[in-house]
Amino acid sequence: MLALWLVVAGFLASGHVMWRDEVRAWTLALSGDTVAAMLRGVRGEGHPGLWYLMLRGADAVLPKAQAMPITAFAVGAAAAAIFALRAPFRWPILALVLFGRFALYEYTVMARNYGISMLVLFAMAALYTRHRDKGWVLGLLLGLLCNTNAPSVVLAAAFLLFWAIDLRADHPIGWTRPWRAWLIGAGMATIGVVLCVLEIYPPFNDAAAIAPPGSIDVAMLRGLEMLSLAGDHFKEWIPLGPFQLRKHLHIAVIPLLLGGALLRWRSAPAALLAGAAATLGLLAMFTFVYDGAYRHQALLIVFFVVLAWLVAQGHGGCWPQNWSLGPRKARSARRFSNAAILVALGLQDIQSVQLVGRGLRGMPESRSFELAQLLARPDLRDAIVIGDPDYNLESLRYYVPNPTYFLREHRFGGYTIFSRHAKRMIRLSGVLETARRLHAATGRPIVIAMSEPLFRAGTPAWHPRGFYGDMLQSAEELHRFLSETRGLARFPLLADGDESYDVFLYEGTR
Repeated sequence: MLALWLVVAGFLASGHVMWRDEVRAWTLALSGDTVAAMLRGVRGEGHPGLWYLMLRGADAVLPKAQAMPITAFAVGAAAAAIFALRAPFRWPILALVLFGRFALYEYTVMARNYGISMLVLFAMAALYTRHRDKGWVLGLLLGLLCNTNAPSVVLAAAFLLFWAIDLRADHPIGWTRPWRAWLIGAGMATIGVVLCVLEIYPPFNDAAAIAPPGSIDVAMLRGLEMLSLAGDHFKEWIPLGPFQLRKHLHIAVIPLLLGGALLRWRSAPAALLAGAAATLGLLAMFTFVYDGAYRHQALLIVFFVVLAWLVAQGHGGCWPQNWSLGPRKARSARRFSNAAILVALGLQDIQSVQLVGRGLRGMPESRSFELAQLLARPDLRDAIVIGDPDYNLESLRYYVPNPTYFLREHRFGGYTIFSRHAKRMIRLSGVLETARRLHAATGRPIVIAMSEPLFRAGTPAWHPRGFYGDMLQSAEELHRFLSETRGLARFPLLADGDESYDVFLYEGTR
């Protein structure tokens, strides 16, 4: 099964086109003359330093073009190997987890820091029985977990809760070796949290965060509203594409899946309370800090897998005898929880099937590589690239050396800054004026890469750009733009994603 996983994951990795968030981390990791300078440069980006250190180290020993994808794949493959060879599950569950989108693609092929969380969590599960009463190994792993990404701090706290309740089931609270070990683990996790906070705060990408609410409505934190939040913030567990399930059912389906998974640990209080704490903690983060994408949401699935792993090894404590369900209720609860777990994991495998299908049809999520191939033409090798939205140009840096100029920030650079101070609306006439100015100042060709398919509307149009400022165009501006440029290529969307391009060369007034 592991060999088959390597074949499928390798196939997906072979056709993967680097996306801007991947290249952004790579650009930041290679910035600065020293490691210390690099860490100072990434402070406030929103991620702790572990992934940047790994990328910088890999770049020093591996070919530059392969350092980032090899590092990401090695992390995912190590996690898959630990799970396949050490997890105490039967083969259907092993297969459902290994071939889910998170393990097969998101945390292996996609070169981001979230795959490290899966590796560390699976390592903690594999080592827990041996090291629960020792502390240093689990503590080190918890410290590393806190420095993979911000949501994993929530998972580290929930794991500490599991550890404490599990210890209490076997050892009275006191100054004994097991509890000293837990304190060591908690202390090392705290150090990890401090390092994480120092690296990600204060954020300079403040426009990417959810605006702080003026007041918190207590009604949001109870009853049906909380279920609605769960449905919204974990909706990407459900696939889109031909199934179109997420559009209608996520509000009802996700709470059922979460409830069923938690019900699995009705007889293991450590797992039940840790799972509930992780769920509520991530819900709070996605509600008040930033909205979670699949890479964030799937961390909860990995954590649930780890809890199931630990309970299967005999950990998790037990409730008082008089709290147990009767035989009929226990049987019904077991059936419902098993169904919920199988459905939740099966939905991730459906997404993997979709990804493999896109790979077989040659449908990348980003068209940046094809744009880079266009820029490699002899007449465009010296071209300056501008476009809208600016952040769609970040991934080019991985493939070609052409300088990119960011319209809204009025500067050359390798990555944009999502700051409220930099957020500004632009017009199509401003894009054209920037092309004129840069061409006059440098004499170099100016390539304009506009987002496709929104750009060619022949009527006045407004294109929202999220937290980075909108783009407006009138019919007159579009006519003027087309009269001073020559179309070079169109790279429309082929799959999920947003890095598509309508490419023009500025030629001036004709």
